[in-house]
Amino acid sequence: MNDTQYKSALEMRDTRKDERCKALVEALYKEAFPPEERLSPVTMWFLQHRQSCHYVAFFDEGAFAGLALYIELPSCLYIAFLAVDASMRSRGIGSRILSALAQAYPKLPVVLEIERLDEHAANYQQRVARLRFYERNGFVRTNYLKKEGSQYYEILANGGFSDIAQFKRELRAVFFYLPLFDVIPQS
Repeated sequence: MNDTQYKSALEMRDTRKDERCKALVEALYKEAFPPEERLSPVTMWFLQHRQSCHYVAFFDEGAFAGLALYIELPSCLYIAFLAVDASMRSRGIGSRILSALAQAYPKLPVVLEIERLDEHAANYQQRVARLRFYERNGFVRTNYLKKEGSQYYEILANGGFSDIAQFKRELRAVFFYLPLFDVIPQS
């Protein structure tokens, strides 16, 4: 048992119901993700109006701690974006967010993506640290990539996830089969 299990649970707030939360989440989203990784405003608006999509703020003892944009798919819970507020980093918040989502959806494996490990990338060490963080939280590499334009992301999953073809079909259905991305084997 690790020490994060002894801390109080994070509070999750839906941004659709709380404008203050929405503003905090949007600011962190813009800070944490470079423009080439963000969804277009139209896509973001669209997702926020889908019942299966959730854009939530996490609070730790009343203080804004982080965000997650996730989609409930029939086969898994897909975390599209997860970020921890800079003032709350190195406190186990990211692990607690993952734990809160796993507890909220106990029957669904969790799938997410990270920037592909590329030794030539300026943030290579950050990418390695991110992979290690997710591995410590029970995620494994699937040997598949999600390609969005010129960006490649490595797909990670926790226990119970195995059908990448079904994941691809379900995620494409969320986006009405628009050619926004592809899922390909990692070579």
